Amino acid sequence: MPFVQEELVGLLLKRPRAEDEDFICRQAQISKEELQAVLPEALRTATVVRTRKGRYSTPQQLGLIVCRVTAGGSLLFGRPLDEELRHALRGDIRLDMPTESAWPDDTVLVRLTDSGEKPRGTLDSIACRAHDSIAATIIVPPTEPERQRHGRARKRPHRPRYAPEITAAPEDSRIRDRIVVEGDLCGAMNGDVVMLKITQYPEKGCSARGTVQEVIGDADDARTALKAIAASHGFTKLFSDEAAREADGMPEYVEKSDMDDRQDLREMTLFTIDGADAQDFDDAVSLEKAEEGWVLGVHIADVSHYVLPGSAIEKEAFGRTTSVYLPGMTFPMLPEALSNRLCSLMPNEDRLALSCMMRMDGPKVADYEIFPSVIRSKARLVYTDVNAMFRGEENNVPEELKPMLNDMRALAHSIRRAREGRGAIEFDLPEPEFVLDQNGEPRSVHARERWEAEKLIEDFMLTANETVAKFAREAEVPIPYRVHEPPDPDTMAELGRYLESMEIPARLAGAVAPATIRDILESVKGKPEESALNSAILRAMRKAEYGPMPHGHFALAARDYCHFTSPIRRYPDLTVHRVIKSYLRGECDGEWLAKWTTAMPEIASHCSHGENAAAMAEREADDRMRARYMARRIGKKFTGVISGVTPTSLFVALPNTAEGRIPVWSLDEPFAYVEDMRCLMGEYSRQMIRIGQKCEVRVEFVDERAGYIEFRLWQLIEDERQKN
Repeated sequence: MPFVQEELVGLLLKRPRAEDEDFICRQAQISKEELQAVLPEALRTATVVRTRKGRYSTPQQLGLIVCRVTAGGSLLFGRPLDEELRHALRGDIRLDMPTESAWPDDTVLVRLTDSGEKPRGTLDSIACRAHDSIAATIIVPPTEPERQRHGRARKRPHRPRYAPEITAAPEDSRIRDRIVVEGDLCGAMNGDVVMLKITQYPEKGCSARGTVQEVIGDADDARTALKAIAASHGFTKLFSDEAAREADGMPEYVEKSDMDDRQDLREMTLFTIDGADAQDFDDAVSLEKAEEGWVLGVHIADVSHYVLPGSAIEKEAFGRTTSVYLPGMTFPMLPEALSNRLCSLMPNEDRLALSCMMRMDGPKVADYEIFPSVIRSKARLVYTDVNAMFRGEENNVPEELKPMLNDMRALAHSIRRAREGRGAIEFDLPEPEFVLDQNGEPRSVHARERWEAEKLIEDFMLTANETVAKFAREAEVPIPYRVHEPPDPDTMAELGRYLESMEIPARLAGAVAPATIRDILESVKGKPEESALNSAILRAMRKAEYGPMPHGHFALAARDYCHFTSPIRRYPDLTVHRVIKSYLRGECDGEWLAKWTTAMPEIASHCSHGENAAAMAEREADDRMRARYMARRIGKKFTGVISGVTPTSLFVALPNTAEGRIPVWSLDEPFAYVEDMRCLMGEYSRQMIRIGQKCEVRVEFVDERAGYIEFRLWQLIEDERQKN
């Protein structure tokens, strides 16, 4: 049998010191060629470390922690890849200087210097670079005559000994280094966005260097800006040639042989409900009357039937981990031949699915069955029509489906009430919805509405996700669970002090239950400060992530939770399908269990990282497009709500979801920050400015690239609390 990475790690773990290649080969009884076949991947993943003397050991033996670099403002942090260690450290490790050579997402080795409440460490070495290419904006320095025209001529004539370097500013705002551009610009001009191939990384005071691979376009173009944001986080519309060939070879229709060993549900009345602009449909729902209660069916596209382990499409899906949705632009996880056609649950077409049939006892799942199926959707419904039907307005919903939809609505209400009753938290944060012109420019932006139909589908999908996770836990099937850990007690105590300064009663000492957070959110519902407080509470919570163990979901107040319902756009869902189908086929012997148990921590960690990258890209794109919209409205006035107060700045949120800053120095009189009340107080007028107060502002300045908006306070609208 070939020598594998696990054997190398096992051998090194037994040694008290680092060993050279000759020793390893003698101990393992292998040739140097066999060792070299394993070493590169072991070094890339940092399971093995090469010392400065050219010897090999494991990070554990050398007292090092394998981390992925994350950025927090001007600081860098190391996120331990070992989830148990990260949990023990209670968070990420702040990296002390020097860290100039590390970029966000790099895999690094960190030496812990302080394991206290806020752990700190030093960067030992970089194991693997995350970026071999990067999106950046070309910056051509002005010539000497141009400097003179702009009044920056030198006092004495000076002939430069060498031409000034052309540099590029990374589109990823977390990377603050300028990159020196070498070689041909491929036609790029000053201000163009390009993809750079990194030829030298920053180290020991030397700048990063790169060559132009591709010109994306003019940075002033809206679509170019979005492509650059996606590229800076590793997302592209293009698939590898091999993946494209595999996609082209997919059948146009479901073949009869693929329907073998599946339950035939093609006669069942089921349908999809999605947004009007949706292109892929990966979930369908059904509801049937049973002897006792209802049988709710959630039928999910069986993507795993076509995306096979080891295939080029599988490798692309794993690399992307998720689809990314930017305004007017989608970067899919799977080629369109699958996502928009063969796997999409289009009406009146045979499709393969994984069905979860749940017998409901009121709002609770009394019994369930999960199985591969073949289905045929009866209709492609859209949210606007179903919502209109629920309101009694004109709609295009087929008459024969309306009774079932009304029954579904009643069931969804009971499921939602039960979820709220156990304490589940629902954040109500406005999401932007853009109306774009033919050039991708934002014509308008407003807060996206969520009505009955959207909530109905969400309720059913949450129920299916919980049911599948419970099945996996009870069957001891290794899957990537969706985990949301309880908030940190110290962070909750700080949040409690913040809420008390806002005159909102809050008991957040010690272990906090989800119902406590939910009650606080309910107490501010409909008030001007609702959105700001939703944001503050969300920031105080830990982030939900994927994990190999069922540690529960705090915000949903759920013991079991996973992502099962969107395999077209999320790799964790695809993995859940693959594992569960394999288990249902009876393939769960010891070797199978060991394989998936070993693989799951890496899959979960990788998917969490990919999800974070997608979330950052989507957030940056929304900020960029909101800023682009507001930049065309400089000098105009808007009514908004104070969403944040600091000693130096006010933040104002507008109904269209845009948020901007007001520098305190720009106010009409000096204002002092009152710490215990979290407000500003005028030195002469004694006027208080606090979160939740309405105001009128004028747009003063916009930096589109940074997504930054600056306002001038035009008028304060009297705070109702001050009247009392």
